[in-house]
Amino acid sequence: MAITFRPTLSGIYQPQLDSQACNGCGACVAICPVSAIKAENHHAH
Repeated sequence: MAITFRPTLSGIYQPQLDSQACNGCGACVAICPVSAIKAENHHAH
């Protein structure tokens, strides 16, 4: 999976993208609640 969520010390989960695992499916773009992830040429940025 190209996106994982890791808890911070404050208890908020922060997304981490693995660009090597990205297959361009767009799932991370779809689930981002603040539209902070963009996909270009089928890869997340």
